[in-house]
Amino acid sequence: MKKVRKYILTCILIASILITWSSIVFSQTKYASCYGFYYAWNENTCGSADSASLFYKSAGYTSFSYHDYNANYALSHLSSDNIFFFNGHAGWDGLDFYNGSSFSYLTMTGIANKDLSRMTLAVLGGCESAQGTSNITRAFSQRGAKCAIGWTTTIRVPQTIM
Repeated sequence: MKKVRKYILTCILIASILITWSSIVFSQTKYASCYGFYYAWNENTCGSADSASLFYKSAGYTSFSYHDYNANYALSHLSSDNIFFFNGHAGWDGLDFYNGSSFSYLTMTGIANKDLSRMTLAVLGGCESAQGTSNITRAFSQRGAKCAIGWTTTIRVPQTIM
């Protein structure tokens, strides 16, 4: 009877160690990607991307602030992002990325085949990103984002904030 009890306790101990180890090794890291841009006409949204990234880090996310990256880079990371933060120019049909010399666009068509089911939050801080019944904000939600926030109007930002 003592051998059986030792065997059972040993199995329980080994199982608990394996469960603890596997939950540490296989736990998913939570990612936040924050995009800001320094536009050639002295409009700068990089500071808000940095602030958002710091906030998400304090909430336990592995967070990155990207300045002047192109849309293809963002598109390639969307499926692994838990939080997507964008502050820049936009329209109902997409987000305007600026790499310092040229624009590229993250559009509704571009995300049409993306699985965004890992995404908890998408902040699309650009003018008219939620305007109309078919828009980039709704596209994020339809692709699986739990919450997508956009703007229906033009955003006026005081010069002192930039």
